[in-house]
Order: sequence, then structure tokens, then C-alpha cells
Amino acid sequence: MAHIGVLALQGDYEKHARSLERAGAQVSEVRTAAELNAVDGLVIPGGESTTMLKLLDREGLFAPLQAFGAEKPIFGTCAGAILLAALPGGMLEARAAVHVAGVLHAVAASVLVSI
Repeated sequence: MAHIGVLALQGDYEKHARSLERAGAQVSEVRTAAELNAVDGLVIPGGESTTMLKLLDREGLFAPLQAFGAEKPIFGTCAGAILLAALPGGMLEARAAVHVAGVLHAVAASVLVSI
């Protein structure tokens, strides 16, 4: 069974976690680098992208997310997808944060999130 983390800094992370559990995934809320390292994939939920950026910075999660995304899948919905957008001049590039080119894909083929 896939162990999926849901970034739980801000946004509707509880609804995402419930949907993943209904789909059969083992789910953990992720707020720290240690919690991030314990999961097989990550969902970054919707919320307010500017606030999420500030919280990621405050919690020191940019480098851990970059390392995680280089090895494991990350999926974003709404503001989460905005945060994953690594377009030239994009928000994350401007913040020198997470480079995720090539890692935005489904967390697991068997996990369908219906939110």
C-alpha cells in the first residue's frame, strides 16, 4: 500500500487526506522534513499559494521538498499545482525554492483523488 503524505501547512489538507484514505492509501499529514521523508509520495493541496510559500519558508521545507521531488512523486491541486509550476520566472523560481520539472505526475496509478 502506498504511504502518501499530504502537506498540512495550510489549505484543505484534511479533505485530501480523507479522499486518499477512501482510495486505499495509507495517509500522513506532513509538516516537517522528517514527516516528508517517511512517505512515498506527496500531495500539496489547494489553499492560498502566497501563504503556503511563506509557511514553507518559515518551516525550512524548500530544500527537503526539492530533494523529495527529485526521487518521489508530488501531486498538487489548485494552489498546490501553482506551487509546483516551475515555469521560467514563476513563483518558485523567484523564491529560489523547489525545482520540480519532470516530477509532477500521479502519486500512484491506483490512487484517484475525488475532491
